[in-house]
Amino acid sequence: MNYEHYGDESVALALDLINHYAAAPRAAAGADGEPLPDLQAFLQAWHLPSAGVRPGDEAAAQRLADRLHTVFTIDDTTEAAAAIN
Repeated sequence: MNYEHYGDESVALALDLINHYAAAPRAAAGADGEPLPDLQAFLQAWHLPSAGVRPGDEAAAQRLADRLHTVFTIDDTTEAAAAIN
């Protein structure tokens, strides 16, 4: 089985999203009291479309980041697969 795709850009994007928006990593970094980063700037830094970003979308990014964080921190592969699905 080829595992090279786990190092691709989409995984790096997911990790960056988690590190910037997920509640637990923000709290660990002491940034939980600070506003969420500007989502449009985050997307632009990743060369992703950002024209449709609306006020409040940062909260949606945080919800997604929190869900991804859960998947990345589950030790049991069966539980992780269930969380992804």
